[in-house]
Amino acid sequence: METAAEQRAARRDTSGSSVAAVLFEKAIQDLEDGPSFCLKGGADIRHIQVLLGHASLQSTETYTRVEVSDLGKVLRRAHPRGK
Repeated sequence: METAAEQRAARRDTSGSSVAAVLFEKAIQDLEDGPSFCLKGGADIRHIQVLLGHASLQSTETYTRVEVSDLGKVLRRAHPRGK
């Protein structure tokens, strides 16, 4: 049978690991969202690559998402007959 002190220590360990898991998930979400927000804001993919420290552009593409709705805006802005 566990003592009260052991039960409290077990609860602290469990709550500590769940906090760590939440912080880890938040960090992963920020890592995935940050480059996408930069790209959507007009940053060049090569600049994002340098900021993330990736040697390969394929690694950077893993952390970015392109929205279909943004493709039309980019095409209209970049294509000579887009306006």
